[in-house]
Parts: sequence; C-alpha cells; structure tokens
Amino acid sequence: VCLLIVLILIMDISILKEPARSNPGTDRSEKSEADLYITSDSELASSSFVRSGEGTSSSPYIISDWDMEGHSIRIENTVSHLLMRNITLEASLFRGLTISHASNIEVRNITCDSRKEFLFLSDCTNILFDGCNVTSIPTSTRVVDVRNVAGIRITNSSFSRKQDSTSA
Repeated sequence: VCLLIVLILIMDISILKEPARSNPGTDRSEKSEADLYITSDSELASSSFVRSGEGTSSSPYIISDWDMEGHSIRIENTVSHLLMRNITLEASLFRGLTISHASNIEVRNITCDSRKEFLFLSDCTNILFDGCNVTSIPTSTRVVDVRNVAGIRITNSSFSRKQDSTSA
C-alpha cells in the first residue's frame, strides 16, 4: 500500500512538471514578448513557441498563431520537421526570419510588413514557403537573401517593396 501511494505521488509530480503548451485557435494570435531563437533540435522540442507535434514528418512541431511585432524568428541547426504558420512579423528595423543549417521546414501563411528584410536562408534543404505575404520592404535592402540551398520552394506568395512589387 505504501509503495502504491509513493508511485501515485511520483506520477502526480511528473505530471505537474510537464511543460504546458498553449494551443490557441487560428482566429487569434498570441503576442510574443521575445524573439524566437532556436539553435538545435532539442531547443526546438522544448520551446514554449511550439504548440504541438513530435518533430516527425507525420507529426511536425507546430509554431503557429504568433504576433511577432518588433521580434524576429531564427531557426538554426535543426533537422526535425517543423511547420510555422499564421505568424505576423510586423514593423521592425530587423530581419523577420532567419533559417540557417536547417532542413524539413514549412513556412505557411506568414505576413511580414515593413521589416528591414524578410528572409535570410543559408545552408538549408527541403524548405517550403507557401502563402507568404511580404509588403513594404525598403528598396535599399534585400527582400530575400538565399545562399547555398537545395530543395527550396516558394509558392502562392507575394513580395512587395515600398515602391514596386513582384510575385513568386
């Protein structure tokens, strides 16, 4: 009986230690209070920005429904499957999204407005951008800076500068 009580107490304590992941509906975004900076698969797995998922192709980590006003997203040194969707990157003097030495990432329905740059992509494979709407990037900077990549696809997305516009 004592052993059973101890086991129940241990189970209850371990349940309390599980990190809580919020999962808001797609009709609202949570306002970020900090940059999202991931430098490994283990950091990705434990990030409070991750709503759900296991990091596999059938159950990717999901980072969704964030308002990143004044903050940036940086993902480095990961191979876990990741889906980023429904994220707003509002006005800032900094780049919105950096992905470096990473693979297996889908970026869907990202809105980026009035950033210095939208994207820096380096040493990456198997990256998809779909439904991205990037507006008001200054003509004096790059909208997208891509270096040493393979298997990168951009579909159903639009990019515009403050004075002209192009689509991909």
